[in-house]
Amino acid sequence: MDQSQCPLWFRNDKLENEELLRQLKMKSEVELSECERFSVMPVEDKEAVFRKLRETIPMPVEIVEGTKGTVNNHPAYESFLSDPYLHTGEDISGVLFTRYLKEGKRHTLFMNYSSLPDTVLVKVESGSFVPEVWNTFTGEIREADVVRKENGYDIIKLELPCNYGVVLVSDANKGVPRS
Repeated sequence: MDQSQCPLWFRNDKLENEELLRQLKMKSEVELSECERFSVMPVEDKEAVFRKLRETIPMPVEIVEGTKGTVNNHPAYESFLSDPYLHTGEDISGVLFTRYLKEGKRHTLFMNYSSLPDTVLVKVESGSFVPEVWNTFTGEIREADVVRKENGYDIIKLELPCNYGVVLVSDANKGVPRS
């Protein structure tokens, strides 16, 4: 079977597995695609799949203003692939981030791959302490510039010099109120 003939199914609510299987067995693909409980999309529509995943799975860290992503000019690869190595003639200008959890804290490396400074607003889940910004070159640690709070998230302003990275350290224990 061709990959494009295998649609992706997303549940739009929290059905129990047995109930989901019962509904799938009772309905045809056309009926399911018209049902509010399911979204059907072709797997080759990567943008639609990405948008649906972003709606379905809340992100603990997100760039909400400023440069989001990179040019990703890798002529040898499709645009949705990212090779971490730079090759002659390639351009990955922009801002990317990588996050990981360690000892109850979320460490997120924000890297500006551009030749110009950039300012981004970042949304991170609020926790029991004010997030910190760790300078990767000098070792300086300072409180993050929280510009506002929104629905359980801190909105933080990050100033990123060109070709520079900072680590944003925040509480990974979602929902723990800060005093």
